[in-house]
Amino acid sequence: MSDESLWRVLRCVKEGRVPDFRARVQALPAEQLTDSKHGVSVLHWCARLAREEMVRTILTLRLLPVDSPTLRGETPLHYAADSGRLQIVNMLLQAGANAYLRDSRGYAANHHAASNGHMMVLDLLHTCGLSVDTVDNEGRTPLLLAVIYNQVCQKFCLRYLDSVGYMFRLLRRLVHLSGCFPKALASILVTDLGGQFFTGVH
Repeated sequence: MSDESLWRVLRCVKEGRVPDFRARVQALPAEQLTDSKHGVSVLHWCARLAREEMVRTILTLRLLPVDSPTLRGETPLHYAADSGRLQIVNMLLQAGANAYLRDSRGYAANHHAASNGHMMVLDLLHTCGLSVDTVDNEGRTPLLLAVIYNQVCQKFCLRYLDSVGYMFRLLRRLVHLSGCFPKALASILVTDLGGQFFTGVH
């Protein structure tokens, strides 16, 4: 019965049926709002699909903890950041979500945002104090993940890579981890950053 009830709630989420969603989630105990197999809660799905009214309902009625983790340690904030849901990220932060929590890979929310190229989410998390130098379990920073997944752009680099020394450290770490020099980074060094990167390099 609990699996069937959760399925019906998730169908409301998928289809965006807010009134039905509100009625169903308030009728269920908290433990039935989370998938017992993977630990993914209704709040995770609402965050991923940017269902603002549904997220607001859960947070306002305190139906689930704002930082409820999956079995892999991923919080609703991680899901929202990974999907680039800026408004949801903001809502969760205002509700007290802990931006510093890590998942099983050592990813904080900004790792999720950077690896998928979500600049505005990364900016918001940066203003909350999350450093772009934060490392995951393999020593990778959000900036490094952005390079690896070919999401680097001129705006991204100019904003956070404010020194030639930092760029060289980033490059060394990338080559060490991947054993290659990515085309995305090469393009930025030669064209986008151009003289700024090479100024002072002898």
